[in-house]
Amino acid sequence: MSWGIAVCLAGNIGIMATFTVFDGFKREHGVKGIQVEMADMGVQVTKAKAAAIVKTSYLELDRARRLYHLARRLVSTTQMVEGES
Repeated sequence: MSWGIAVCLAGNIGIMATFTVFDGFKREHGVKGIQVEMADMGVQVTKAKAAAIVKTSYLELDRARRLYHLARRLVSTTQMVEGES
């Protein structure tokens, strides 16, 4: 919708407004385009979150494995020391 002020040569002043009744679905296509962009961004965010979760899980698994191997070495070393006593 647009507004304007019209001045007639006779000196009359009036207000004029225009409203587009049909724009060839231009507005709807614009809205659909924005919705598609938002959906694409949502997919990208979801992929990034999934990748971050996988990476975090992998790092936690790797840490647990290292702690497990360290604990096994400590047990083995303790058993050797106790066996020598």
